[in-house]
Amino acid sequence: MPDKSPSVKVVGIFGQLTGSRGDLVISDDVEVPKNAETEGMREKLEARTKEYAAILKPGGDIIWLGTPQTQESIYRKLAEKGYAVRIWTARYPTQARLSFYREHLAPLLLADMERDPSLCVPRGTTLGGASTDTARFSDLDLLERETEYGPAGFLLQFQLDTSLSDGDKYPLKTRDLIVTSVNPRIAPVRLAWASSPDLILKDYANVGFDGDRFFRPMYASPDFADFTGSVMHIDPSGRGKDETGYVVTKFLNGMVFVRRWGGFQDGFCDETLEALATVAAEEEVNLIVAEDNFGDGMFRRLFEPVLARKRVCALEGIKSTGQKEARMISFIEPVLRQHRLVVDEDVIRRDLAHPDPVRRGLYQLTHLTSQRGSLKHDDRLDVLALALQYWSQYLNADTLKAEADYRRKADAAFEREFFAGTIVGAIVSQPKGGMARGRGRPVRR
Repeated sequence: MPDKSPSVKVVGIFGQLTGSRGDLVISDDVEVPKNAETEGMREKLEARTKEYAAILKPGGDIIWLGTPQTQESIYRKLAEKGYAVRIWTARYPTQARLSFYREHLAPLLLADMERDPSLCVPRGTTLGGASTDTARFSDLDLLERETEYGPAGFLLQFQLDTSLSDGDKYPLKTRDLIVTSVNPRIAPVRLAWASSPDLILKDYANVGFDGDRFFRPMYASPDFADFTGSVMHIDPSGRGKDETGYVVTKFLNGMVFVRRWGGFQDGFCDETLEALATVAAEEEVNLIVAEDNFGDGMFRRLFEPVLARKRVCALEGIKSTGQKEARMISFIEPVLRQHRLVVDEDVIRRDLAHPDPVRRGLYQLTHLTSQRGSLKHDDRLDVLALALQYWSQYLNADTLKAEADYRRKADAAFEREFFAGTIVGAIVSQPKGGMARGRGRPVRR
């Protein structure tokens, strides 16, 4: 029968979708590198695809066809929306990489692999087995494409496996943190990191990518010492979408301890200034460093009288330059890779409880890339980078040597106390170089 709508209509994803109607909607390669580079672009793209529900007639179907361009691809959420997901790879996955596809690998390919397990055996490469469609791609042709694309590009474009490419693209991992309870004044002389399965903290949701975890320390020294530094960093913001981020970090023997981490929506209101001053007083910080890029020091001038009522400490300013994303990675990544950053469990709980995932500091940590504008919000991560930049000049401490020095001094103090008032005590109390003598006195021979 005649209909006001055309039989077939083709339109770009950012074209005139509104007003169209269809029994069958085919979403063909709507995600491309250009519109999936940043989080903001992906959110805009996903919002646009929600129009499909308005276009579709009752009883109709929606079919998606596409190649993911990033780990945060909009295709990744299709299974959660009730779609049946099928992944067809150019090569049969090896047994080692089969788990990356979970239950979404095409049943046809799974049946082939069960019938002939040799299809999973690598053919001149470690990235996959035999070709799944020899009429289109021969093994030699796939090897040539792998050489041209490189391992990361081949896994992404032909194997639809983003594990390697995103491992390089997102350099910051929660698995490199040491998560434990942190006392406000003292800490173990030495902490050691490890990633064995029995150290995984299973009570906390993974905000990173597949395989990322939180780990408690493998070893914690029984000896405790006072922190040698306590600093609060603040990244002010005005009214709007940005937060005023803050972090309280403490330092001991080459390790940075995060005691408080959060943000406030309004950076200059009285409630925010009072809350920041209260945190500084509770944590007994000795120095507060505020970024002066916003307002050119205005925040510090407003904060000084409020702080004076709560905590007497130094208040300094700092200005940041250069591309923000590259700067944050340059200060955070080395500390994480060496497992020098210790986060209090209460900080993790509070951060994960934030109702907006993109404002969580841990989300910002795991989703940062060197691409400009890769994060919609980066306030909490930016202030953490400022703190690690401050402590970078003190990170040359050897934790093993620091623990040995602490124990040697503790043993010497115990000996002096135990033998006090005895002849042995007088000997123990003498300097290592022998009996002291007055300057100019002759030595008897």
